[in-house]
Amino acid sequence: METVRQNKVFLIDTLSADASIVLQHVQNDNVITRRDYNNLNQPNHTQEQIIIKLLDNVTNKGNEACHKFLKLLEKEELQEIFPQLKELFTPDQTSYNQSSHHPSNCT
Repeated sequence: METVRQNKVFLIDTLSADASIVLQHVQNDNVITRRDYNNLNQPNHTQEQIIIKLLDNVTNKGNEACHKFLKLLEKEELQEIFPQLKELFTPDQTSYNQSSHHPSNCT
């Protein structure tokens, strides 16, 4: 959860470019439930508001959801849509040893 909290502003700025794509992925990977998806995907919310609520939702769910979300951000498919994610979430040997990729640091 710390990684998500520490990088919240970066994630909001980055993922707000297309919140609907992010919601599709987090639901598909079971990071959030169908009900969460419906609550987040409100037409009267801005892209930024949706991402803020999503990040809060993920951190409130605890370590497992946090870990799933971080793994999702490492996926090539999402990194092609949001190239800025490569700055923090590149699954190579160097960054894998950093706290943002170590599962025990989701706490």
